[in-house]
Amino acid sequence: MDLEHVLYEADGPIAAITLNRPERLNAITGQTMAEIGEALARFRDDAQAKVAILTGAGRGFCSGGDRKSTAARMEKGDFASDGAPAERPFHRAQQLFTTLEKPIIAAVNGPAVGGGLDLALWCDIRIASDRARFGELYIDRGLVPDMGGLYLLPRVVGYAKAAELLLTGDILDAEAAREIGLVNRVVPHEELLDCARQMALKIAAKPGGGVQATKRALARMMAPDWERESDYHQALQTELLKSRDFSEADRAFVEKRPPRFSGR
Repeated sequence: MDLEHVLYEADGPIAAITLNRPERLNAITGQTMAEIGEALARFRDDAQAKVAILTGAGRGFCSGGDRKSTAARMEKGDFASDGAPAERPFHRAQQLFTTLEKPIIAAVNGPAVGGGLDLALWCDIRIASDRARFGELYIDRGLVPDMGGLYLLPRVVGYAKAAELLLTGDILDAEAAREIGLVNRVVPHEELLDCARQMALKIAAKPGGGVQATKRALARMMAPDWERESDYHQALQTELLKSRDFSEADRAFVEKRPPRFSGR
């Protein structure tokens, strides 16, 4: 597969995976998720690459789902009869994230919201630029996080804080995210990639068998029921995608007006 929305580059023990739609703040499309899956497969199969760094091109990490693309698909009727998108290519990417035996560091260089925050949560370690922002914005569209955030966020920051973020859609700055344990550290923006690379090199220098065993054990502890829970979240999302409020949220976004929710 040729990569367009995602860049993959391996340099000895370090692989760089860069979301590459800077003009859209690296908003996610089906093509983006398919290419993330391909990049992860390349990382998995590269015997020389020990640690990956996931980041975004331009001034954003990832702004979540591409709402203009979604609204256009809805207008064209490009959804399955049950209300779900015709394809969910992120299933493969999600499975690769949860089964990889190599660590991934998120270098969050700007906004990481909605599906963008979920991508960061898939990673083992999160280092944030002081320009980073974080939020689970699904609630503003009448949806639930269906890319793992509903499962992972409470395990990372605790139930109460996760409930607050999920139900309010509030956005946190980098330091607030560090204070609740959402990110490991915050660094000046200009130092972000260097900091991530130094940590990656430190991990890559450790015994490979121990790193892989630790990653397997962490994944087993963090997400023992990932597949079952993911199926449940997908079922919830499928129903919500049929709602008038979801359609209204994206139409209002495209039309640049406040949404008029009906509760249906």
